[in-house]
Amino acid sequence: MRRPPELLSAYQSARRNHGDKLENPHLLQASLLSEVIKRPSSSPEEVAEAKRECKRELLALLGGKAA
Repeated sequence: MRRPPELLSAYQSARRNHGDKLENPHLLQASLLSEVIKRPSSSPEEVAEAKRECKRELLALLGGKAA
């Protein structure tokens, strides 16, 4: 099964920015969600949901503590 080009490019961008840290599933998910937020074709609803999910993933990455 092939990844959609958008997801592949998002993953490659995240890999360049975070390297081996992407082994953490929360960081990987947050990185991919950030690409949804930035993508011009995303609807306002998609962006809002991606922001909520991204916040959850980042909080999980931080151990549930707000920075």
